[in-house]
Amino acid sequence: MRAFALTRHFSLLSLIFILIAGGSIGFLVQRHEIQQLETLVEDRNVVMTRVFLNVLSDDISSLLSEDERQDKHIEQQRLAKKISALILNSDIAKLKIYNLQGKVIFSTDPKQLGEDKSTNPAFIAARSGQVVSELAHREKFSLSEGEIYDVDLVSSYIPMQRGSEIPAVFELYQDVSQPLRQIKAGAQSTLVSSREVADATKEQSTASTSIAQRVEQIANMVEETTATIRGTAESAHELEDIAGNLTQLIRQFKT
Repeated sequence: MRAFALTRHFSLLSLIFILIAGGSIGFLVQRHEIQQLETLVEDRNVVMTRVFLNVLSDDISSLLSEDERQDKHIEQQRLAKKISALILNSDIAKLKIYNLQGKVIFSTDPKQLGEDKSTNPAFIAARSGQVVSELAHREKFSLSEGEIYDVDLVSSYIPMQRGSEIPAVFELYQDVSQPLRQIKAGAQSTLVSSREVADATKEQSTASTSIAQRVEQIANMVEETTATIRGTAESAHELEDIAGNLTQLIRQFKT
């Protein structure tokens, strides 16, 4: 019966292994795909920054100028119209430009103009030439035309390169809600498939256990029958001995 016990234990271990392996694979695949998504979106943000610089170089330079005779508000509005046309129907949710003091000199959300991010580690890193990105979920996110809710965004702080100089820092927010949902759905599908396999293994284990129990019952019946037969054989031998003794006594009585 030990073989059947080992079979049951093996089926149970297989079930546990499938669940653990399925969950681990789903988690690792999801993490890998999210990392790839962040890298891809960061690259896109860097490319878009170069596009803005090539197309809007004069407008951005004008904003960075310290000439007090210029009407910065009018220049910001003019730049906002041009940028809105460039990002129309794209996944870019927001664009901000910082001067080297960390002050927001332009934003597609005008309410953020003048904000100070001089102590922000990502801004400091970008000012020194690094690109820094972060994936974050926002329950609410402000846009120039209103607000969006329950959104996943990759924000990138990107240095504005002009030769060896960095006169400003860009911050781009890109909406990645849809691809992130697809990644999570794929991971969930992997987990569901693992559970289905585990359920099938469990059903097979249950069937194997039932068969093993039946076989054990039959084996027990065989053992009981064998014991009975053995007992009967022993009784027959005893009766045979008694009969032999009686026969001998009868012979002695006749003589």
